[in-house]
Amino acid sequence: ELFFKYLELVTPFEINESERISLHPAHKEYIEKVGLDALTCENKLNATAAYYALVEFMDTQIGGIISALEKSGLLEKSIIVYFSDHGDLIGEHGRWHKGCFYEGSVRVPLIIRMPHKKTARERVRKNVSLIDLFPTIADWVGKSLPYPVDGNSLVPLMENSDSEWENVVKAEYYDSRNDCRRMILEDKWKFC
Repeated sequence: ELFFKYLELVTPFEINESERISLHPAHKEYIEKVGLDALTCENKLNATAAYYALVEFMDTQIGGIISALEKSGLLEKSIIVYFSDHGDLIGEHGRWHKGCFYEGSVRVPLIIRMPHKKTARERVRKNVSLIDLFPTIADWVGKSLPYPVDGNSLVPLMENSDSEWENVVKAEYYDSRNDCRRMILEDKWKFC
């Protein structure tokens, strides 16, 4: 049902010729190698509608979890963390998969609901990483880590979004050919 709803609402991304020409050679090679130019308009529309339908489905499921926690009286004792491991470009820049560092792939949702935070929603505009979740959880439960880790606790940022923060994120991607790509994002600058 959601799929058919979005079939009527979405328009797949299409790249124009000037964007195609300006693509990095690695992206052009990927598009050609995987055969993305051969995707039909119908396939692109179906894939885009399915993606949006899945997002709405997940939103509904999360709403159900929150509702169940509320009914059971556990909502105010629960920390809720919602995140994703990667985005899917669904045709942006001519790509349909993960595996590159365009924002649609590398910038993922990270939503944290703290039971004691009664203030309005706040968006923290700092660069954070999923590797920050492990030290954050340790911080929440009052445990120190027995060894150094790459991430940092997000608790100071959640308490005060103006806290001093190393505004750097590093990412790596390995594919089945043992090809490795790396990215560093510092403030608003990205090096891939």
